[in-house]
Amino acid sequence: MFRKTLDSRKVFLYIDIHGHSRKKNAFIYGWHNKGTDKKNHEKIFPLLYSKSHPSFSFEECNFNIQKDKEGTGRVVVRREYAVINSFTLEVSMFGPDKGPYKDWHYTPNQLKDIGKSFWLALNDMDDTKSKASLLKQLESMLINSNGWSNI
Repeated sequence: MFRKTLDSRKVFLYIDIHGHSRKKNAFIYGWHNKGTDKKNHEKIFPLLYSKSHPSFSFEECNFNIQKDKEGTGRVVVRREYAVINSFTLEVSMFGPDKGPYKDWHYTPNQLKDIGKSFWLALNDMDDTKSKASLLKQLESMLINSNGWSNI
């Protein structure tokens, strides 16, 4: 089905949504684009998302692929179909440890708000000027931070 879709149009984003049973907040698992002309492009959407919702944690995002995760949707879609924005969105089953709902379980309305912020951030991906600015910000974050090897 995915291959057939690609025959008729480009796929901009693949998202697999899960509830996480150990970490708090909402965050994304992705895949590094090291060594390509799209270096750090996979981090633009998660950074935009972190600016649109207080319990989305860019710091919790991880772009490394562990051996046992190579069969996941995000990895297969990125590897086989070259979709740069291929992610697993994780939302804690326990709620956030930051933002206005810190240390509370998510309510259905808060989860809807997380979804709304997802679509708002996705809409912001259309702004080319914004993307260039975000890439510069990402590069600065990577240069100025220690221990952010997963970003």
